[in-house]
Amino acid sequence: DNKNENKEIAMKAHKQQKVVQKWVDDVNKVLERKVQQLIMVNNGSSHYGGKVKVFGRLTVPKKFNAEVDVTHRRIDYLLPADLLYGPKIRTMFQSPDASAATSATNADDKSLSLNEFCDLLTSFNRGQTIEQSNTRGLLTYLHKLKRLMQSLCTQIVELDPNANANAKAKEVEHDNNCYSDNNDDSAMKTKKKKKHKSGKTAADSSDRVHVGSKDGAKDEKLEESKTTNELNNTKKIGKDLYALKRRRFHNFTPKMMAHEFLAYRRLDRMYHRATVRPNELTHSSNFDIGLQSIGSRPFVALSLKGDLFLNGQSRAIIGLFVAIVLGYIDEDIVECIFDEDYSSLVPAPVAPNFGQYAAEAWYISWEGKMKAILCPRECHTYLNGFNRVEILKELSEFQDEMYCNIMRSWNL
Repeated sequence: DNKNENKEIAMKAHKQQKVVQKWVDDVNKVLERKVQQLIMVNNGSSHYGGKVKVFGRLTVPKKFNAEVDVTHRRIDYLLPADLLYGPKIRTMFQSPDASAATSATNADDKSLSLNEFCDLLTSFNRGQTIEQSNTRGLLTYLHKLKRLMQSLCTQIVELDPNANANAKAKEVEHDNNCYSDNNDDSAMKTKKKKKHKSGKTAADSSDRVHVGSKDGAKDEKLEESKTTNELNNTKKIGKDLYALKRRRFHNFTPKMMAHEFLAYRRLDRMYHRATVRPNELTHSSNFDIGLQSIGSRPFVALSLKGDLFLNGQSRAIIGLFVAIVLGYIDEDIVECIFDEDYSSLVPAPVAPNFGQYAAEAWYISWEGKMKAILCPRECHTYLNGFNRVEILKELSEFQDEMYCNIMRSWNL
């Protein structure tokens, strides 16, 4: 009986998977036709206009909102490594082929050429790490680029523990005074009468009234516990020395002003995700039309991770980063462009739109509620969701296809 039940369950799952796969194929055909129509209507150029693909479907609760409930998003941008060949890397260290007898006045022979810089970049794909590096000077340069990326992200600011403790103490005192005025008015009047008659001061223990007591009872233990709690709260506040401060990204979008609330965005991380070459991609043979002229030229994938991106924000961040690396803009512009006291607009340069694509959207809280993997990845915590081997393989092929299309659009 158990074997028959298992067979029936497997057959139902297989039939359901076939139905879902047919629905996925039909939807992808419609999406591809719609996207091609939009490309021809908007520009009709040879640049990569984008592609949308569906890999499956899940039944979700009615309260689930794919746009609002997202925990964080990740947007990737693929650009040629030539755009990272700035003036600092040219003079940071001598070329490996430069001889010791080269004249010191000839700086061009000592500087690193573009081809040598591209050859030094070690290829690593998504999710991989670099085992070793050929040149220490290159690591120093990449570390400087990392620092520049960090300066564009949301900063962690240090708080003043004394200021927070004083503010908390004033707040507690204000609340207690309000409670005393509303609930212990009669008790306070009685205390004043006794003080006036006996001439005793408020410091006398016999006439001390606890603020939190409703009947005006004399309780020194409660008074001491109140003071101890206030000190404990101050210590707890003092331990919290840092906070994540959002920044105004109104200079990174054409449709947002500085005073608007949505201008405050959180950019958690910006990092170098991959260095790829067309001839090293796993599935590049299926999409290698027009890539022969590129050869082994490296491309760098930069990732931006945040909660919500404004219109054009990611491309403006990449554009500003590239402009600083190439030396067109000084690095001090970062402090100016995020300065809340500077009222004038400082629009950031915008990178082309064909280099970016939506990479991930995480729903951490809903994965626990639905017991399913909502962001495609290799995870065996839940059996349901977008963690099947077939989906991950199709996703890898789709990412290689996007890489090849973007590389072709750069027209190198």
